[in-house]
Amino acid sequence: MKIGYLSADWSNAFPEDNGKKLQPGGSGWYRCHVPAAELAKNGYETVVAEQVAMSDRGLVLCDSGGNEHDDIEVIVMQRVMHEFAHNLVRIAQDGGQAVVHDVDDWYWGLHESNMASKQSDPDFNPDANREHY
Repeated sequence: MKIGYLSADWSNAFPEDNGKKLQPGGSGWYRCHVPAAELAKNGYETVVAEQVAMSDRGLVLCDSGGNEHDDIEVIVMQRVMHEFAHNLVRIAQDGGQAVVHDVDDWYWGLHESNMASKQSDPDFNPDANREHY
């Protein structure tokens, strides 16, 4: 079984020694990279995507090395709350891929002083917000 992780939690901080590769944010790290590494240790094939494409076979994930993976059986989406997220789910399911959507937080119940509450608010961020879940 090949499991792919797709996250919207990427940091814009680049350590000097990484050649400007994307760095996962805290949730992306703990909810995608860590589980993928642990599953790989136990014999599962895993991919953490930096980019995603669509095909008639579902979602195609592109890893940090530029390799495309069109044979993913399970897609784990983490904090993907963009307006096109429902299309990604539909394309994956139509291609025979199982989808797990990790919501990360209960965004609808966060206190307004929490930064994630404002960032996921449809009035503040109409293109990527909690209502798209």
